[in-house]
Amino acid sequence: MMMDKKRSNKKLVLAGLMIGLIFSELDETVVSTAMPTIIREQRL
Repeated sequence: MMMDKKRSNKKLVLAGLMIGLIFSELDETVVSTAMPTIIREQRL
C-alpha cells in the first residue's frame, strides 16, 4: 500500500511540474510579445 502511495505522489508531482512549465512558457511568450509595446508606451 505504501508503494502505491509513492507512485501516486510521483504522478501528482510530475503533473504539477508539467502544468507549471506550460504556464511559465505561456507567460514568457506573452511578455516577450508585449514588451516592445510596453516600452514604446512608457517613452511617450
